[in-house]
Amino acid sequence: MLTNPQIIFYVVYVIYYILERKTTRPAEKTHNYLEWTRYLMFFSWNLILIVTISESVFIKTFNYAFSVVGIIISCIGIIIRIYSKAALREYFDANITVKNKGQLCEQGLYRYIRHPGYLGSMIQGFGMPMILNSYIGFAGACLFLFAVFIRIHYEEKFLCAELPGYSDYMSRTKRLIPGVY
Repeated sequence: MLTNPQIIFYVVYVIYYILERKTTRPAEKTHNYLEWTRYLMFFSWNLILIVTISESVFIKTFNYAFSVVGIIISCIGIIIRIYSKAALREYFDANITVKNKGQLCEQGLYRYIRHPGYLGSMIQGFGMPMILNSYIGFAGACLFLFAVFIRIHYEEKFLCAELPGYSDYMSRTKRLIPGVY
């Protein structure tokens, strides 16, 4: 039988999934040499889910305060991710690419940081294990964090080479935390 945190976890994940599907267009078919970074993120994201759900089966008591904090953190991450995808509109793509001789986006959160979508995903990635009190799930979240940093490294190298003005944009903004990093 499902516990309240497990039900809430599934509800939060279904809301995320629906919003993600509504705001994502299919990725363009490419043979991008950086596509492996997307698969690394996909693998580590699913590892968070699998480990978190598996561990929750064996947890008999839940710290509900920890679960509530996880719900709040996950929802903040989802909002940041969806808001940043909305700012990019048709320029968002799951692949590392520049569409239609792309334009640099400096709207919304992109005014302050270069990767708000990744920031939202990382925040959500740490909130999901908290909902189910999955301490092992944090290991998956750390792997996801590592995968995102690898992705950002290669994405920024690509954008500096392919998107006019990106190097200047890098000098004016931080990667993930305004004024810090």
